[in-house]
Amino acid sequence: MTVAQQLNIREDYQLTKTVYLDNDRILVLKGIDDKKPLTSTGLVASRLFKGDNELHATYEGQSGLWYLKYEKGLLPEPLKQKFTSFKVLREFCNKYFNDRNIEITEVKNAPQFQ
Repeated sequence: MTVAQQLNIREDYQLTKTVYLDNDRILVLKGIDDKKPLTSTGLVASRLFKGDNELHATYEGQSGLWYLKYEKGLLPEPLKQKFTSFKVLREFCNKYFNDRNIEITEVKNAPQFQ
């Protein structure tokens, strides 16, 4: 039985070296080649993929919902919502950022602080 079958994940879903199961994940963003990244107002938004800020997808155990937050600053209004699963959150983010010439290149576990 494959890892995808054990975790009930579609076989064609691209798995990386690690299956991410943490409740706090970082979406790593990068500008799409040969295109200028845009915000909803048309301005260049580079701090998210130049390492100045990180976008976290966080699971809220009490409500059972996923939400987004920046490490620094306020989220744009379209990102201020909650999602029923990480898959739904990821699909929404893919569309939102693709419309702004930005792609999600990686999802990684956020460092755990003690």
